Amino acid sequence: VHEVMDEIGIDMSIHTPQTLDELAANRFDLVVTLSPEAADAVAQRGLEMDRLEQWTVIDPTATEGNREAVLSAYRTLRDQLQSKVRERLEPIVSGGSQSS
Repeated sequence: VHEVMDEIGIDMSIHTPQTLDELAANRFDLVVTLSPEAADAVAQRGLEMDRLEQWTVIDPTATEGNREAVLSAYRTLRDQLQSKVRERLEPIVSGGSQSS
């Protein structure tokens, strides 16, 4: 993760993952989950949200093969998420609605 994010100028050493229990907020406009299990956990946590979206992605940790194959899987995920975030946020940033 650190290596493929560093390739696009993002230093992951300054980012710390958080569990749902560690979230300071309990109200969100949009929650995006990347697995059905995450969607279930969000529902059980009782977060207030306007919208929940499940984005289907391939889990790169399941990739078998040499180092380059694994890095390639992480690059694919990185690029897929970057594209989805841009696509999803563009209407919001430009003054549109999140409901699209």
